[in-house]
Amino acid sequence: LVNDLAWLYVSHDGGSTWYQQLLSLPPGVPSAQLSLLSPTFFSATDGILPAIFSDLITGRDIATDIYVTHDGGTIWKSTMPLPAAVGTIDFVDMQHGWVTDGMVLYSTSDGGQHWTKLSPGANFKQVADLSFVSSTTGWAIGRQGNTSSFLLKTTDGGKTWAPIPI
Repeated sequence: LVNDLAWLYVSHDGGSTWYQQLLSLPPGVPSAQLSLLSPTFFSATDGILPAIFSDLITGRDIATDIYVTHDGGTIWKSTMPLPAAVGTIDFVDMQHGWVTDGMVLYSTSDGGQHWTKLSPGANFKQVADLSFVSSTTGWAIGRQGNTSSFLLKTTDGGKTWAPIPI
C-alpha cells in the first residue's frame, strides 16, 4: 500500500482501456500488504471483492475484508474486517457469506457488516474449500493426513456439519 491507499484496475470496455480504482483501508487495519482475490458479481452492478491484508515485515496475514460495490465496480466500500487470515471465502448472494481458515468458520447475513463466529463441531477441521448453494445448504471438503479426503454437508447455514461418504 502506498500512503495508506490500495488500488486495482478496472475496464468497462472489454479491456481496451483500464482505469485505476482506489480502495481505502478498512477501519483498524494498519499499513499492510494487500492481496486481492477474484471479484464475484451477483448482477451487473452488485459484487464483492475479497481482500487479505498481511504484515509488511513478517508477511503474516493479519485481516480479511470484503469490499462491496453496488455500481458495477466504480466504487468499492470496505465492510467489517475479520481479525483472522482465511483461506476460503464463499458468498451465495450479496448478504450471505462464509469464511474459514480450515478450522474456524465465520458467517455473515448482512453483506459482511457483521460476522458471527460459528462452532461447527468436531467434523469441521482441515477444511480446504466451501461451497454454499443457499443461505442454509453448503458443502465443505478437506483432507486428513496425506491420503484421506472428506466431504461435509450443512443444512443450517454452517452451524453443524455431517460427513458424506465419498
